[in-house]
Amino acid sequence: MDLLTNFKFMITLFYGVTSVALYATVTTFIFAKNNANFKGSFFKLFAVGFFMNIWTYGNSFVTLRVPQNTPKTGYFAQFFWEHNRTNLDVRFPLSFFHMFHFHFAYTQYLFNALMCWNRAMVVFFPLKSENFWRRYLIPIVLILFLTPFLTTSQIFLHHSYYEYSVDSDYFSINTTYGKASIYKYLMPTLIILTVLNIVINVMTFIRMVCMNTYGHRILEMNLLIMSFCVFLVDFFLSALSVFNYLVSNSMSTLELFWETDTIKYYNVRTQILTPFASDFLTFSHPWLLVIFSRQIREKLLQFICCCIVKKKNGSGTGTGTVMVKRGSRSAWD
Repeated sequence: MDLLTNFKFMITLFYGVTSVALYATVTTFIFAKNNANFKGSFFKLFAVGFFMNIWTYGNSFVTLRVPQNTPKTGYFAQFFWEHNRTNLDVRFPLSFFHMFHFHFAYTQYLFNALMCWNRAMVVFFPLKSENFWRRYLIPIVLILFLTPFLTTSQIFLHHSYYEYSVDSDYFSINTTYGKASIYKYLMPTLIILTVLNIVINVMTFIRMVCMNTYGHRILEMNLLIMSFCVFLVDFFLSALSVFNYLVSNSMSTLELFWETDTIKYYNVRTQILTPFASDFLTFSHPWLLVIFSRQIREKLLQFICCCIVKKKNGSGTGTGTVMVKRGSRSAWD
């Protein structure tokens, strides 16, 4: 299979599978019954993000990863040739996967905005925050996932297909609904959410500075920093998405500011960076949680040690004991 010799595909597959394993492990820690420190609203949102991002990652193999790494004569090329614009007699539900490709674009940005909002409420309303999320978390999450269907359902109702790019020698997915129709609602939503995240993070930062000035202790500071890091990734990917949109739909506008060769130069690099930035947005939460949460790091280390000990015991090469350190400190100490 030619994909196995594709360096870019194998690199993304390696860190993707590693991130999925880490994501699943950390989420398991959060769901464990004896982990009282991981019962806050942030961790519940983290668990929701796990299911959303894993589905996003799996869906991307159909809509993005495999087609964009398959040349004209590649292993899956015949499948892509068959699912073309004119062939309507196909059973593979490509429109379903295509719909969720853009559906998750909405939900990921909405979810990250929700995370920023969650952390901001801890700073502005520390005594009322958890009560609010305990009461309204499920309705808010349902609204977050269901609202994008108002626009993305149109993709499902139209014909999705693969098309071959002669210049790039790979396949990409398209729809008879039209990219312009998709981005008509997606791009304003993306921009609004990005601006909203900027406002929330700036207000939270100012509030934190004021609290620090008057000697107040800011609870879960590392968690707030983590949310800000996610926002930075979100903002970077938003900038790339806006540039992609302008190149695809408003080339004449860009030509007012830059020469055509300059636009093509940056477009090539944007196309290279976008998949990696998208992956980082998808998998940033577990990695950042490991970086900023001491207890998560400790539990991960204990889990790895347990696996090593069990492997040694199973092979008869030795025995060992893993000491589990218990305490009542915050998950972010």
